[in-house]
Amino acid sequence: MRFETSQRAMLLAAAILLGVSASVQAQLDTPPPDAALEPFDVKDCTGPAAGKTLCYYCRYELRPVVCIFTRELDDAAKKLIVALDAAVERRRDQRMAAFVVLLGDDTEATERSLRELAAEHRLRHTPLTIYRDSQAKLIDGLGVSPEKTLTIRAWRGGKVVGQHVGESTKSFSAAELVQAVEQVARPAS
Repeated sequence: MRFETSQRAMLLAAAILLGVSASVQAQLDTPPPDAALEPFDVKDCTGPAAGKTLCYYCRYELRPVVCIFTRELDDAAKKLIVALDAAVERRRDQRMAAFVVLLGDDTEATERSLRELAAEHRLRHTPLTIYRDSQAKLIDGLGVSPEKTLTIRAWRGGKVVGQHVGESTKSFSAAELVQAVEQVARPAS
């Protein structure tokens, strides 16, 4: 009984930590408090390692991080990315980090569209990348569903503190994303 109550309290705290509205809370998948991510490779298209394959999870592991995995770069996704970059700028003193992982074809056209997006919106704090690891790791190690368009994962110190999984890039608003960044950036108490 005590364990169940404690577990429910942790789940509620994690949902509150993400600071999402009641309508979105039903879509949240709050992992267990000891959940961790596996290292994964991406091709950096716009960040400090542009043109290279690396593991941003490894680079940012101990920092507070928000990562957007998306299968689409529609207007809703672009709004999320721009809002994320601005929120990270405001939380630089907390060493907040973020990156975006496009789940799709690794082509010159895809890279060009990511570079154009970064230039158009003057993204400076959120590298845009293309996923370059195994599909099995994406699903099993990172918890990204092949049927969903959007997965937002937040972690601190290498431990997942929350996630949102959506049918479309419109399933999570820019305001909700900014609120999530603000919560993740705060030091754990």
